[in-house]
Amino acid sequence: MDDPDSWDLDSGDVKRWLRAIRMCRESCPFLAECVAARTRMYPATADFKASRSMPAGVIWAGIAYSDTGHVLSEHVLRRLASTIRNRRLCDVSTQSATAACQAA
Repeated sequence: MDDPDSWDLDSGDVKRWLRAIRMCRESCPFLAECVAARTRMYPATADFKASRSMPAGVIWAGIAYSDTGHVLSEHVLRRLASTIRNRRLCDVSTQSATAACQAA
């Protein structure tokens, strides 16, 4: 996939994240190599119960990881996207209100 934002949870959006996960799991010819590299670099990924020393804020080998290294389900990714969207809307409305107050 030629869209780096799709693999980064700090950018992109839920549609791109889910598409990246699906493409990785279903059609990536390098999935086995990617899983091996992830396991080599982050041995705890072989045991999903451990969250120390995990990838952070990315989608890697078809699995989404939070900023703290926890594995994120599709449901949690949707909630994260909603939270980010609401935060951006709040920031925009706060900036608009501040600008209106300064203009008055």
